[in-house]
Amino acid sequence: MAGDKSSKGKLPSRAVLALLVPYFLAAAGGGGLLGHQVGRLCVNTDVVDKALDPRLVPWFVYGTAAVGLMTGVLIAEMLLQLLLRALRRIAAAQPMDRAIGAAGLVLGVVVGSAVCVPFAIAGIGAESSFFRPLLIIGILGMAGIIGMLFTLSLREELWRLFGFEREQASVADPETREETEATVADSQAPPKVLDTSVIIDGRIAAVRDTGFLEGKLIIPSFVLGELQHIADSADPQRRKRGRRGLVMLNKMQKEFAQDVQIVEEFDLELSDTDEVDIRLVHVSKHLGGHVVTNDFNLSKVAELHGVQVLNVNELANALKPVLLHGEELQVNVVKVGREPGQGVGYLEDGTMVVVEGAADRVGDDVLASVTSMIQTVAGKMVFASLAEGE
Repeated sequence: MAGDKSSKGKLPSRAVLALLVPYFLAAAGGGGLLGHQVGRLCVNTDVVDKALDPRLVPWFVYGTAAVGLMTGVLIAEMLLQLLLRALRRIAAAQPMDRAIGAAGLVLGVVVGSAVCVPFAIAGIGAESSFFRPLLIIGILGMAGIIGMLFTLSLREELWRLFGFEREQASVADPETREETEATVADSQAPPKVLDTSVIIDGRIAAVRDTGFLEGKLIIPSFVLGELQHIADSADPQRRKRGRRGLVMLNKMQKEFAQDVQIVEEFDLELSDTDEVDIRLVHVSKHLGGHVVTNDFNLSKVAELHGVQVLNVNELANALKPVLLHGEELQVNVVKVGREPGQGVGYLEDGTMVVVEGAADRVGDDVLASVTSMIQTVAGKMVFASLAEGE
């Protein structure tokens, strides 16, 4: 997806660091305070007081504080991963799924508030007044995230409970994933996994409409998320391309409703630093499908991983008409060529035609006879000379 790569794998921005640093510092401080309080409580018990040398009491408290600090950082990392996972699922979900996730978040906070009532009313002692708010905030945050993930895991049942039907398949859960894989396996043609560039290009819809492209059209959720990210870009050109991609995707869903599936990312043990291209390749290998793209770099990456690629640009070049030696064609000379006496024109499909002896015919329609044709990276180039009578 030339020009539209995901930001994954890059260093966090300053704004993200400005949020993450205080977050982990608060988690480390809260864990350290909790460990310190636990250590002080332990040394005041008879068992520890008798077993521990008085000279080691401070070190014991410092040790429990250090353990608490590391535990706080680990728990903060786990909660952050859960939150990011939930946000990714919500970003690629339907509006009803987002409403379900929001309801689960509110429900989790309500349940967490009930759990926090004893801490807020009874208290844990005056010396822990600084620690108590951190504990309450941590419980509320964890309860909200767990509630959101729990309701999202039950969204299929909630959809049926409220009488709604899903428009596209989601394979986040193992049961739904197996059903999707079985549906794909039943199809005679391998599924086609679309990337961002080919959706924005839009020609894939016309190719599918002609019947030359068979099988399911698979759009991974991270591709949809990338389209949404491009559509929200501050750059007007990128924003225009992203919105065009969303329009084309909506068009394909309406025209090929039964064959278009937006699926969530499979559990392929991919790290957060994996680029979108690598994720597309892994999803294609997992489904036994083909990658459909017009991105040269993605084509090479997929070929290295043994995944077949359908490149729309290569298809367009292959379908350009073949011109034989001596064949005559009408062309409008638009400019002078590089060599003396040459005129340059273009066919309707964009093929460049270099006409010998037409340098003084710029702006005129001439009849030219094909002398040769070559294939370049940019496409076909035709060489011709003025026909008899011109």
